[in-house]
Amino acid sequence: MNPGLLSRALWWFGDRYETVTTRLIAARGLAVLRIGYGTLWVLFLLREWGEREAMWGPDATWSPALDRAYATGSGWSGLLRAWFTAVAGLTSAEFDLFYIAAIAVGVAFVLGWHTRIVSILFAFVVVALENRAPLLTDGGDNVLTLMSVYLVFTACGTHWSLDARRRGLRANAQARAALLAGDLAAQSSDSALDRAVEYAPDWRAELAEARRRMAIVAHNGAVLVIAAQICVIYGTAGFLKVQGSMWQNGSALSYVLRLNWFHPWPGLSAWLAGHAIAIAIAGYVTVFVQAGFPFIVFSPRLKYPALAVLVLMHVSIAVLLALPFFSAIMLVGDAIFLPDRFWAAVGRRLLGPAYAQSMSAGETNADGISTGRQPAAVRPTLVFDGDCGFCTASVHILESWCRPDVRFVPWQMLDLAAHGLTEQQVSKAVQWLPVAADAPIRSGAAAVARVLLRSRWPWRPIGALMLVPPISWLAAGAYHLISVNRYRLPGSTPACAVARENAVSAQRLGDLGGGAHDAGSGAGRIELAERDHAD
Repeated sequence: MNPGLLSRALWWFGDRYETVTTRLIAARGLAVLRIGYGTLWVLFLLREWGEREAMWGPDATWSPALDRAYATGSGWSGLLRAWFTAVAGLTSAEFDLFYIAAIAVGVAFVLGWHTRIVSILFAFVVVALENRAPLLTDGGDNVLTLMSVYLVFTACGTHWSLDARRRGLRANAQARAALLAGDLAAQSSDSALDRAVEYAPDWRAELAEARRRMAIVAHNGAVLVIAAQICVIYGTAGFLKVQGSMWQNGSALSYVLRLNWFHPWPGLSAWLAGHAIAIAIAGYVTVFVQAGFPFIVFSPRLKYPALAVLVLMHVSIAVLLALPFFSAIMLVGDAIFLPDRFWAAVGRRLLGPAYAQSMSAGETNADGISTGRQPAAVRPTLVFDGDCGFCTASVHILESWCRPDVRFVPWQMLDLAAHGLTEQQVSKAVQWLPVAADAPIRSGAAAVARVLLRSRWPWRPIGALMLVPPISWLAAGAYHLISVNRYRLPGSTPACAVARENAVSAQRLGDLGGGAHDAGSGAGRIELAERDHAD
């Protein structure tokens, strides 16, 4: 055998092994599955609230006795049978409590609250309730049941969850404490887990590393199973359709559009059914994409057009056949095939830069391993009056409610001349210092609007409206009125508290110079000459 070929093969296998055992694959895609399936589960239960007793209660048509007999005839083992028939033995009051608990578990799953435990509870309630009346389920219910079990083995709370936000806040607090204490070694460490492993005994460090890798392998294995399950669903559907004569002659979709069972929009269905050639072409394309999807998915150039066709197919099923939950469940499953960089861009677009970072587990190193530390990013700065208690309190409200990707700095800690500002300007209104050197400095309501534009939703549209006349004129007048009377307004937070909080990121970016009010402080300084963002 060629030694060069052997070495390349060994390198390829070694690289794949390192990836599978050290890097979480499709972490954001699984967060989409968690949020999507949890939301659909909650909406489904709320929609069926009035019919819950007739469908799953003790007096349902599919009685508890029939449910237990069906479970016994299916040959399920004792533990599995107890799980599948858990709802059948509940009284009416107990069933109502279980139903409410199922909704609460779904909400907690969507929010990503203690995801490891809640994901197990979510799988339990989904499987138990869906198997209470197995003859009422459809393809969407079966997919949701399978996915709820698969998600138990994933780290689906790594991004866009309360768990991720809590980890990010904890890492930031540790970094802030380390910086204020002057512990540079602790500051440079990647995460609290890494520091614990570093100073732990050898056997504990090895155990922690083994546990981490096992969790990553389980996660990646579940990702593979989820992707394979979606491929099997589409492939099976495509190959079964190929065998049908109506799909072969192109009349299947026209026939479905004429069924009275699926007629939410009779006029639209009749109009579409009248275009026989277009409907036949759509049917052939659908069959081709579904049958070939298990193979198309390995081609980046064909995968995304195929996903677009599937999205259009499911939207059509939801609208024309009145099957929204089935379509939505399949569309959520398709999210696993989109890359993490796509979902990261979606998160930044929808949540805003700062909030999207806080709802993530933190940055990853070169190997893709989460470090638990938020990436340091250059940001524009809002300069405010640190002697004004109302201004300081307003800054804290902005940080807590809007979570903008902006640094707040009192002008008392700023070398005003170095940034083209005067004491009269900063005392009169807040000032927006953009990152780009050639971008103009904004003040007053225009500065506040730019802060909102870099905040989470729903504040970003408000910031955009504040820049459009005549709303911008009203905002400027309101800001002037508040600015003139700000010393009469409540607020008691000292400016030094805000300055200290911003010192964490400020220390990494250099010096800000020293104004007359901090000449002897020796505190961390900030350099505002970033060039990475425009106004």
